[in-house]
Amino acid sequence: MSRPCAVLFDCDGTLVDTEQVCNSGLTTLLNSLGIAISVQECRSVFTGLTTQDTVHWAAARLGPRTPPDLARQIEEMEIRAVASEVVPLPGVSECLAQLTCPCAVVSNGSLAKMRASLTSSGLIQRFEGRLFSSEQVARGKPDPAVYLLAAHALECEPCDCWVVEDSIAGIESGMSAGMRVFGLTGHLTATEITAARATPVGSFYELVPFLPHA
Repeated sequence: MSRPCAVLFDCDGTLVDTEQVCNSGLTTLLNSLGIAISVQECRSVFTGLTTQDTVHWAAARLGPRTPPDLARQIEEMEIRAVASEVVPLPGVSECLAQLTCPCAVVSNGSLAKMRASLTSSGLIQRFEGRLFSSEQVARGKPDPAVYLLAAHALECEPCDCWVVEDSIAGIESGMSAGMRVFGLTGHLTATEITAARATPVGSFYELVPFLPHA
């Protein structure tokens, strides 16, 4: 197996455990607007999507009652949630400590949210200067643009980059960029990941043997 030029990690639900606090906050916000939805339903519907995707989903149900600043409300809620309550997922710190090739974070979340969650979890120094957000491109995941942006910035050919994701939107984004993609089981089953043409792994502990390390 050839060594990658770079390994590109999704952020939420991949490197850091933000899904519960963010989905809980989003559930509370949507409920306050009159949309009946549970935390589990939020997780199922919104994992891997952008804030604008969430706003469009809500607007389709609220119509003219949609707050004009809903995107800002969601963004501020998420930043507050991840600023003090997130930790790296199991095996992440050990994996990053052994990794010998360049790495970056590529997310549908905003740069501000990424920085908040990575700072809170103690991972920010590992990725300083290598954060890439869908807000920097015309379309977020599942479009490949944000992964192609990261590859270009790291001076790597897309086909030489490896991606680690936890959502179908993210997997499709990496695959469309021409990269090798590993999918973490949890939100997705191994069958769903394989059907999306990615390689399923149960955790970062299972991922370590695939990656270049000392």
